[in-house]
Amino acid sequence: MAGKVLCPRCLVVVDEDDIGERVCPKCRSRLCPNAHVVEAKICVRCGWEDPNYYLWQKRQQSGAPSLDGKQSAGYRAAKSGRICPVCGFDTELGARRCPNCNYLFPPVRGVERAQPRVVPPPAAEREAVPVQDLQAAVRFERQAMSVPRSPILLEVGGRGGRRGRDFGSFRRLFRPIVAGLLALGVLVSIVWGSYIGGRYIADRASGGSESRQPVPMQPAGGGGRTYAFSPGVMPPDGGKIVWSPEGNAFEPGTPLVLTAVPAGCYAFDRWEGIEDPSPEVSIDFEPKKIITAHFKLRDTVPPAMTGVKVARYSDVGATVVWRTDEPAIGKVQYGPTTDYGMVVEEGRLATDHAVNLTGLSPGKTYYFRVTSRDECGNEAPAQGGSFTTVSFVTVGYSVGERAPDFTLPSFKDSYPDSPNNPGSPYYIGERVSLSQFRGKWVFLNLWNTFCAACLGEFPHIRAFYEADRWADRNSKDADWVVITVCIDGRTDRIVKLEEKYKYQIGLFTFPILVDDAEKRTLTDLYRITYVPKSVFIDPDGIIRAVKTEQLKSVEEIGELVRGLSNPSED
Repeated sequence: MAGKVLCPRCLVVVDEDDIGERVCPKCRSRLCPNAHVVEAKICVRCGWEDPNYYLWQKRQQSGAPSLDGKQSAGYRAAKSGRICPVCGFDTELGARRCPNCNYLFPPVRGVERAQPRVVPPPAAEREAVPVQDLQAAVRFERQAMSVPRSPILLEVGGRGGRRGRDFGSFRRLFRPIVAGLLALGVLVSIVWGSYIGGRYIADRASGGSESRQPVPMQPAGGGGRTYAFSPGVMPPDGGKIVWSPEGNAFEPGTPLVLTAVPAGCYAFDRWEGIEDPSPEVSIDFEPKKIITAHFKLRDTVPPAMTGVKVARYSDVGATVVWRTDEPAIGKVQYGPTTDYGMVVEEGRLATDHAVNLTGLSPGKTYYFRVTSRDECGNEAPAQGGSFTTVSFVTVGYSVGERAPDFTLPSFKDSYPDSPNNPGSPYYIGERVSLSQFRGKWVFLNLWNTFCAACLGEFPHIRAFYEADRWADRNSKDADWVVITVCIDGRTDRIVKLEEKYKYQIGLFTFPILVDDAEKRTLTDLYRITYVPKSVFIDPDGIIRAVKTEQLKSVEEIGELVRGLSNPSED
């Protein structure tokens, strides 16, 4: 039964013939192993490919006898002239399309006659088929539906088992056209890039004059064409041009007001392209006109320096002072030889200059050279000199002696901006030493809680501590540092005095250190017999002034420290 199938049309069991074909003896239908009616070489339902297709066609054409000895007249001969060239299906004469693959046959001349087809016998003449064979055939047919399709049919479309359309001729026609268009696009891109690059190089070589030519912009809302407006400035850092109304493109004839604004060291000179000599002019915009504002230096004279001298020196440092007739930045080069090797430069413009020289050795000669440069970069001719440091400086409490060093704890309060509050950004520290301020001027004020004159100084000390031009809250950029020391160590009385007099003299929001009343550290070191006592110490730690009276105002303090830190005013 391996080669037998059940004909789906007349339900007759069909066996293989001598060439392996299954042809129904009733309806003469050719069947595949899965009981499907096959009209061509390949079964369009399960993909079975007939290996004996050409033998079967040859037998049809030759009219060879079958196994039962009868002529094969029942076979339909392929003599209609309508054999499909794509799938080999034998189509009826006169059909315009192949029913198997939908191939469209070319038109022919003349009259085509159709061959009569074999009509299946009536149902009454069909042989009875056992139910078991019929059920087995149905199961076999269902299983055959899952058989993989032939590789040849992988190219056939999914709908109806018909092949897709052949676009080979279409591709052969349009491939050279598309390739030509791509090549043309690449060639145009190369030519256009070369043109733009050549224009850019020519513009750079000519000094960029073309960059200021009017460039057409997009049409404005009113329908007119606008052009870019970009006036020039000479020299480039000499200033700028502002205009009204604002914008970077205008229509021809638009009224504009131009204003030339010079930079810091420049002044307006003239217009190029405008006859008006004033820095503010009114014009009607012309796209082809080039406008340039010219500026000139307003200051070409360097500052004049006077009074260059070494105001004071010690064993480890010195101070060079001088004056200039205009604000300038000073610079001092110094060293043990005329090659110098060390330099100090001021950080801001000033007319009175005092530069501290540090890192010196005792009893040694040093050479220095001073220069000054104004805001516009004009530098004065250098002036120089020499000095010899002292061999030794004693430690003491008098002017000219080195101030004794000490380390004391700080007083603590809770005011937000107080330098005595550990949470404040201006907090002076848990323990403070005098030596940590070496390199700056120090205003040291000594007082106790039983001194009324001391309390009277507090508003002036606080103002000096907060002033930007003096201590600036003991910032690292300030020249001065403020320190006060309560020598009796009574922190409880400090709190009571601040609460009692805060409306008369204000809060004690300046740095306060607390000495030990029993140890009397500062009392012995500075020989304190009367308070208040103010000691002014230079950046080398040398005492330069001592005042044992009450300071009456912040102006008095400023006048005193100005004479110490800027001796050039003397």
